[in-house]
Amino acid sequence: MKKRKIIIFIIFTVIFSIGSFLFSYGNDYYWHVKIGEYIFKSKTIPYIDIFSWYGSVNKLRWISHEWLSEVIIFLFSNIFGQNGAFIYVFIMILILGFLIFIINKNFFYKNSFYAVVWSIFGLLIISAKALPRPHLFSYLLFTITLILAYDLYKNKDSNKIYLSLLISILWSNLHGGSSNLSYIIYGIFLFCGIFPNKNYKKITNKNISPIQRKKYIIAIILSLIGICINPHGLIMLLYPYQNMTYTDMIRCISEWHPISIFKIDGIFYLIFIGYITLKLIRTKKKISLVDLILFVSFTIISIKSRKFVPYLYISSSFYIFNYFNKERNINIYILLIFILLIYGIIIVNYKIPKVEILQEKTIKYIKKHNKSKLYNEYDIGGYLIYKDIKPFIDSRADLYVSTIFSDNCNMELNNPRIIKKYDFDLFLVSKNSNIYNYLSKRKSIYKTVINDKDYVLIKK
Repeated sequence: MKKRKIIIFIIFTVIFSIGSFLFSYGNDYYWHVKIGEYIFKSKTIPYIDIFSWYGSVNKLRWISHEWLSEVIIFLFSNIFGQNGAFIYVFIMILILGFLIFIINKNFFYKNSFYAVVWSIFGLLIISAKALPRPHLFSYLLFTITLILAYDLYKNKDSNKIYLSLLISILWSNLHGGSSNLSYIIYGIFLFCGIFPNKNYKKITNKNISPIQRKKYIIAIILSLIGICINPHGLIMLLYPYQNMTYTDMIRCISEWHPISIFKIDGIFYLIFIGYITLKLIRTKKKISLVDLILFVSFTIISIKSRKFVPYLYISSSFYIFNYFNKERNINIYILLIFILLIYGIIIVNYKIPKVEILQEKTIKYIKKHNKSKLYNEYDIGGYLIYKDIKPFIDSRADLYVSTIFSDNCNMELNNPRIIKKYDFDLFLVSKNSNIYNYLSKRKSIYKTVINDKDYVLIKK
């Protein structure tokens, strides 16, 4: 029996961690690692933007809400070189997979088929986020928060909930933008716990004791205090809600877009949501009110913004298997051989993507003309910071949202003529962009200086 348990654990974690090999740097890694380097070496957190030329000239106020993650990401890159970013992602995803398995180990030991199904869901959902960014810390801290909340819900004598202060302090400095989820989770458990014990057709509720209510209230207070212990202070309590009011961010940044049935990932996300929904509908057991509220809440925000789908996956891992009706198993020995064979082939043939985006001659030219008023597209700005070039804009959307973000968004999407407003004299644009089409048709004004792989450098 012990051998069987070990095999099921290996199968789950191996499948789950395959998502790491869909690793990419994304747009944000470059400025995260550069800011982490600055903080580590200078021992200071900048309060005024010093990384973009527009922010520097206009003295825009900016404090990183994920400074601690950035230092950690820099240390990984500093210690392991260009492999550091991948190693960071691999370790974080492996830890998350381990936590998901431990939460459900008793069920998975009896139901090897569902262990495989859930690990594949995890592989496909988390692999889309296999990026060296601070959000991976949020997934871990979100999981730990749910562990604390459920532990108290099931055991009134549990005192693990008092770790909420430490968790919130870490969360608000590792990835402050999502740190408010901590007190929201405790609030959901407290809200459900104040209702009396009662069965409502297919829904049931557990009325928690006064001691449990008191502990949840303390956890909420500790979380609020912890969130405020960061360079932003009290502002961090409002930060995520402010972001949700910026329509331009929601319109222009892809990860904020709602789930779309016209995209492959969107179709898969809807299949996943449908799978959970169907299991809850078909179960013969009463559905706990707290489980239902967690499901409905994270389903709604996931549909509105696909960046929240991993939170739906993690939260549903805590309750969905309580509502499965039949045990299902498969031949784990054959599957283990097959999975390890695939895993071995992936490892042997895997090559970490190149960190470089632009040719060195392009970088040298921009640095040589560093007094030029450079325009660059949103996605490439972080890479310019990585190369010690101050961009016009980069993917720190919170820095620019009240100044140039809207203009830049409109320039890139549908109105390149706005560039006249800023009097740029050097342009770094992708070959398939609206701005490139606009500039290339005005050869008497704009001249191509360097034709890079995916980008073009144009001089006025």
